[in-house]
Amino acid sequence: PDLVRLLQVYEAERDRLGLPRSMHPLRHEIVPGASLDDALHRFERMAKARLIAYAQRSLATRDAGALAADFRALAEKEAFLGTPAECMAQVAALAAVAPIDPIIVRAQWPDMTTDDVVSYLDQLGEHVIPALAEITPVATTSPK
Repeated sequence: PDLVRLLQVYEAERDRLGLPRSMHPLRHEIVPGASLDDALHRFERMAKARLIAYAQRSLATRDAGALAADFRALAEKEAFLGTPAECMAQVAALAAVAPIDPIIVRAQWPDMTTDDVVSYLDQLGEHVIPALAEITPVATTSPK
């Protein structure tokens, strides 16, 4: 992924400056559901309106038309989606090639109800957090 290439550039510069390598926080959603479609639908309800609003305010990393036309494509790039096991497999695959820790999620999007937030946090606590503790990310994207 592009993330790995960018981390390699960053680590090479730290090496050049004699600075130690470290883990990198990752801002990425984890959205478990009963299925991939369920998780996609949940993420769409959570975030689509807000992401389109960001794009309409000329956020350089967003295109409102593309978001409205194909939210699924964006969701699959910006979130770990699927059943809890599928989400954890995606996290593990990325952690196998990139020194990521912690993963930072946004538990409350502006259009979510309190019940939605509590349900999401309950799912994370029950299915995701324990599994994340079992994943050990690589220490670096490339050898020193």
